[in-house]
Amino acid sequence: MTPIDLTGRTAFVTGGNRGIGLAAVRALREAGAAVTFTARSAEAAQDGERLGAQAAILDVTDRAALARALAPGFDILVNNAGVIGPIGHLADVAIEDWAANIATNLIAATHAIQLALPGMLARGGGTVVNLSSGAARNPMEGWSAYCAGKAGLAMVTRMVALEYGPRGIRVFGFAPGVVDTGMQGTIRASGINPVSRLPRESLSPPEEPGRAIAFLCTPAADPFMGRRMRHPRPGLPRGGRAGDPRMTDVVVTDATFPTVEAEERAARDRGASFRRAACRTAEEVAEALRGARVAVVQFAPLTRAAVEGLAPGARVIRYGVGYDNLDLAAIRDRGLTAAYVPDYCAEEVADHTAAMILALLRKLPMLDASVRRGEWAAVAVARPLKPFAETTVGFLGFGRIARGVRARLAPFGFRFLAHDPFQEGRHEDIRFVDRDTLLAESDALSLHAPSTEATRGLIGAEALARMRPHAVIVNTARGDLVAEDALAAALREGRIGGAALDVFAAEPLPADSPLRGAPNLLLSPHAAWYSEAAVARLQGLGGRMRSGRALDGLPPRCPIPGTAP
Repeated sequence: MTPIDLTGRTAFVTGGNRGIGLAAVRALREAGAAVTFTARSAEAAQDGERLGAQAAILDVTDRAALARALAPGFDILVNNAGVIGPIGHLADVAIEDWAANIATNLIAATHAIQLALPGMLARGGGTVVNLSSGAARNPMEGWSAYCAGKAGLAMVTRMVALEYGPRGIRVFGFAPGVVDTGMQGTIRASGINPVSRLPRESLSPPEEPGRAIAFLCTPAADPFMGRRMRHPRPGLPRGGRAGDPRMTDVVVTDATFPTVEAEERAARDRGASFRRAACRTAEEVAEALRGARVAVVQFAPLTRAAVEGLAPGARVIRYGVGYDNLDLAAIRDRGLTAAYVPDYCAEEVADHTAAMILALLRKLPMLDASVRRGEWAAVAVARPLKPFAETTVGFLGFGRIARGVRARLAPFGFRFLAHDPFQEGRHEDIRFVDRDTLLAESDALSLHAPSTEATRGLIGAEALARMRPHAVIVNTARGDLVAEDALAAALREGRIGGAALDVFAAEPLPADSPLRGAPNLLLSPHAAWYSEAAVARLQGLGGRMRSGRALDGLPPRCPIPGTAP
């Protein structure tokens, strides 16, 4: 990495006596800058003074004292001074404490910029680095004052870029992530929101954002001017990491969407590098993700080898509802967080499932095939055919999607059964039964279970033998719930009435799959999730929002159970 050279430059750092501020003082001094920093007491200033920096003993909210300290003029201003408190719900904190937070985090920082600008403009330019936070964009429980102050400072950053950027003022909003400082100790002690529960080993050392601040004071950071960025990439071009241009911060391993421009924009806005890959094999995934901080995966397999190649503290994001293509044991072993999007397509899958059930129960695929063969034999093909009011629909699993299917089918007059040990007793409007009863009494069996060791191959030869010969099976959940060879044989031999499958054990469905030649079978290519609106929700919730939260150091909205918080 090219050394940062700030020889001959002067810098002013607020709150430079500890944490990120002290780390910034150290990095600026190592780069050759003459540094003045603020501290509230002479005792607190000792560490910075030992680095050869000059201390200004003051409270940044003392406007007269701040004006005197900034009077000599500086090339660089780092607005680091800040407080997290008061921590508490909005109605529970004193307005005086709330105002004190704003006075430090927003008003004092803005005043420092006002005081520094005239001298910078007279010298033809200067650099302002405002310490930002994920709280500038995302409300965090108990942090109303802090969030409001950081959001305000983010707008001040943009205003400085707009009004003074053309006149040579370089301004950055820098979000350092979750850093191991005294402020983080206060946050941990509060226990009020997910940030307080982050394990200490997952926090960044202050030296990393300190070096990043020094980097922002160099021309190499010009592509990021006026933006809010997150640590730590000192000396990096957009495409990768220093020393290895193949590594990328945010990698989408695979996606069926026409574009991932919004995901890329979310990364670039935070100063992160981005790559869209087209991985199919485990080896391709492992190579693409080497060193990545955020891995966004749709259908590609995320193996232990790929997980072990991720950066420390990386975030895994699954584009979708399930996560059986992720090696969760490997993710847990590394102490990483994984997120998913369980709510983007529930309506679409319920629509698709209900449509499949109705089509099978009215024998539409069979009647269509008969006509295409040149036949005209409605009764012979459709028999036996029951009215909906005499038909029982059974649900194996009764979660959100199954309940949506039931709501869509209820107006047709069906009877309903369900088997779900986790939902039994929660819904009085449906009869819960054991699995054997469900298999024996259902005319249509709709599968809504996750893929686990206990459920893989659940609908095999034994289960099929328990079902009525005219019964139909619909699977829009997970392909490996069904033993495909056994189902194909039952369809060919007339031991089951029909089936509709949207998911398969191997996807795309292999050319030699026994299902391809089976009769009375309706197939769709894992399409139940799809609508243009669902794509927008998936990319918004999965790509833009979740990768953004990861880069901002915030806990995921929907963590996969069992992974780190």
